[in-house]
Amino acid sequence: MAHEIEEMFSVKITPWHGLGKIIHDAPSVQEGIRLAGLDWPVEQRPVYTLNGDGGYQIISDKKAIVRADRSETLAVLGNNYKPLQNSEAFEFFQPFIEEGLASLETAGSLKEGKKIWVLARLKTAPIEITKNDVVEKFLLLSNSHDGTLAVRVGFTPIRVVCANTMAYAHESDASQLIRVYHGKNVKQNVDALRETINAMDASFEASEEKMKFLAKKQINKLDLQKYIRVVMKIQDKYETQRQQINAEKLEQRIMQLFETSAGAQEAGTTYWGAYNAVNFYLNYEVGRDQENRLGNLWFGYNAKKNQFAFDEAVRLVG
Repeated sequence: MAHEIEEMFSVKITPWHGLGKIIHDAPSVQEGIRLAGLDWPVEQRPVYTLNGDGGYQIISDKKAIVRADRSETLAVLGNNYKPLQNSEAFEFFQPFIEEGLASLETAGSLKEGKKIWVLARLKTAPIEITKNDVVEKFLLLSNSHDGTLAVRVGFTPIRVVCANTMAYAHESDASQLIRVYHGKNVKQNVDALRETINAMDASFEASEEKMKFLAKKQINKLDLQKYIRVVMKIQDKYETQRQQINAEKLEQRIMQLFETSAGAQEAGTTYWGAYNAVNFYLNYEVGRDQENRLGNLWFGYNAKKNQFAFDEAVRLVG
């Protein structure tokens, strides 16, 4: 089976155990690009088609988006699409690193370089939700070279006790992540995001209050079961016995994680614990493998599921 993750580095203990190369100290921007295997440019090249007499004719409104180090075509897109180079993505973090405000934590690519990410740890005081239950702030930049994603930059929380990436609302109208579309000003737009970081921090603080609120609200077994069923869209009855058995196993597994997963003791029998049981399942168990999980949790269906699980917990105790 082809690996989704091409190359990746992580500093010391990472949110995705067993993936990529582990390094002991946070790298510089230049080192990070190399360690992540992202030291290659993206080029726009002409696209041709065969004409009737066996010759070639250029397709004027399309360009091939090519990974230059391998001459591999990542996508064929319209002329208005402008790639953000990997080096430019890393450059976004340079001022934070120079000022001692952040350090590179992990970076890499998925699906032969079609999607890339850079994650930096912010050197600010962590949030203590309850005793020994700490959430740290990270700054995430994600991008695609196949036209499937805008450039996204924003805060994402990671729960230290279990290394879970938590909900950060890619699709929400009130998203903590800002999208920059691949038009002619994409580079300038990413530069301008530096000016919005303080405003985004206020959004993160609002999420902090919700986390602490969930940690104060107890949940009984019946309400936990209802919560899991709503979040995971588990029905009372299914058409086939196999579907019924799989749904029951899923419900039982998340209820078990509520009691036994990493961080369960710290969260206790609260709605914070209920959300984190679902979150742990999305981080470590759903999907084919850890590689597939990472891509899905950041870029796919499980990103929405993660956010829905958090919002539903807040709604139920609100």
